[in-house]
Amino acid sequence: MCTADDGCPEGFKCMSVATGSYITSMQCAPTNQTCTVPPPPVAGPAIIINEVFASPKTSGGDANGDGTMSAVNDEFVELVNVSGSDVDLSGWKLSDSGMTRFVFPQGTILPAGKALVVFGGGDPAKYGALGGAKVLVASTSHLGLNNTGDSVRLTDLKGNEVNKMSFGAEGGAGVALVRSTDGDPKAPFVAHPGKAHSAGVRQDGSAF
Repeated sequence: MCTADDGCPEGFKCMSVATGSYITSMQCAPTNQTCTVPPPPVAGPAIIINEVFASPKTSGGDANGDGTMSAVNDEFVELVNVSGSDVDLSGWKLSDSGMTRFVFPQGTILPAGKALVVFGGGDPAKYGALGGAKVLVASTSHLGLNNTGDSVRLTDLKGNEVNKMSFGAEGGAGVALVRSTDGDPKAPFVAHPGKAHSAGVRQDGSAF
C-alpha cells in the first residue's frame, strides 16, 4: 500500500489498483506495468581479474598444490564472475604486455559468483582441491609473467577488453597481488595479506 511514489522501492510507482472493475487501493506496482521487474544492469565487467601470482618462491609458492614449487607452473591468474549469470569464456584470451598467453577452450563456462584459475603449467590431476574452483592450464606458452613489472589483460571473443591490471616490482616479492576485497571490481590490488596466495579461494580460505 502507498500514498505517493516516494514510498515505493526503485522500479515501482504508486498506482491505483483495481479488483474486477473497481479501484480498491493505491499500491506500489512495477513502473513497466508487468508482473516482473528486470534485474538492474551489472555495473562494470561481469568477469574480473581477482588475483595474480607472478613470482612463486620456495616459501608458500606451491600454489597449485601438487607438492612441488615451480616458478613457472605455480604462476596463476584468478578470475571471478561477479555477475548474476553464468558467462561463456570460449575464445576469450589472457595476455600480458608481450603476447597472448592463454586462449580459453570451447565450452569454458564460469558460473555466477565462482572463481576460475589459470596456472602456468603442471598436471591438474595432481593439483590440490583449490576450493572447488574451475582450473585450467596454460600448457603451451606458460603465463610468463614478468616479475619486475607486467600487465594482465582479459579480452572477450570479439577482442574487447573486459578487465586489466598492471603491477611493478611488487609483483616479484613472492606474494600474490589480490583485490583488497575479493570480487570487488573497484577494489585496488594489494600484496596478499598473511600468506603468499589464495589460489581458487577467498583470502580467508573460504570458497567462492
